[in-house]
Amino acid sequence: MRRSKMSNIGLGLTLLVSAVLFAWLSSQPQASPWGKDYLPDLDVVDHYGQPKKFYSDLIAGKIVVITFSFTSCRSVCPVVLGRLRDVQDQLGDDARSRIHFISISIDPIPDTPEKLKKQADAFGIGEGWTFVTGTPENIDLIRYRLGERSGAAIALHKNEVLMFNDETGAWARDSAFSDLGVLAMNIRAMNPAWRDVAQHAAHMPSEGPTDGAPHVERPGQALFAKVCAGCHTVGQGKKVGPDLANVTTRREHSWLVEYLKAPQAARASGDVIAKQLSEAYPDVRMPNLGISDEDASDLLDYLERRSADLKPRAVH
Repeated sequence: MRRSKMSNIGLGLTLLVSAVLFAWLSSQPQASPWGKDYLPDLDVVDHYGQPKKFYSDLIAGKIVVITFSFTSCRSVCPVVLGRLRDVQDQLGDDARSRIHFISISIDPIPDTPEKLKKQADAFGIGEGWTFVTGTPENIDLIRYRLGERSGAAIALHKNEVLMFNDETGAWARDSAFSDLGVLAMNIRAMNPAWRDVAQHAAHMPSEGPTDGAPHVERPGQALFAKVCAGCHTVGQGKKVGPDLANVTTRREHSWLVEYLKAPQAARASGDVIAKQLSEAYPDVRMPNLGISDEDASDLLDYLERRSADLKPRAVH
């Protein structure tokens, strides 16, 4: 009887200590693997080879612009990067210093930090933009949480732009192929302090193309702004790709049409000019953009007219 009573006392003490310990542990701050409320705070690596925590190091306290891409993409990824590089320039010094761009590789095994750095350099991307890779498991979790769920079909990944203000908790989405001025305005509007300025700018007349062309709508102009301007200028010098001023006089019309329609096929065929372009611009090659004969004619007409508007200058 005495032994049973002592056992009950011991059991009671054990339960009491356990309850106190549980209450104390419950009161302590717990590290969440998902970061603040939702975002994964998983290990990733940036394009400099530096280890980062996805939420804590790249997002916490910031306004971020997030996109998905992979370095071997031969379709729209280069176009998207070129367009977003222009958007970053349009944000202005103040906004650019406070808004961080993040490009997440959705093909993380081949996309080493070295490859990501090479791609960033090819597009002239510097401060305020981080390219991210990591283990497939961590990248998949991050992608899933951010709504990018193309899975193994990476060529079908979304080309949308995610915007997030960690201080306000506000989310927004936009298309990478929106008008660049509108996209820049929408990104700035993620900061409440800039929102009134952004809304005022929305009612201002457009300043026209970013390469200095007069704002006169011409056949091919909208298509050039959408798929070409991120990588090329007309008379402003090399960008990611060659300056296209006077290209209609430097190349045969039939060659230009076929190359615009199917640049990958031209390279695969051993075309001499396509080979020269690949050697001159080895890091970024023009992708197939689904351009039709009519689109190609409109583009070439626009380039010819834009070139005629320029003062004569040497283009290499």
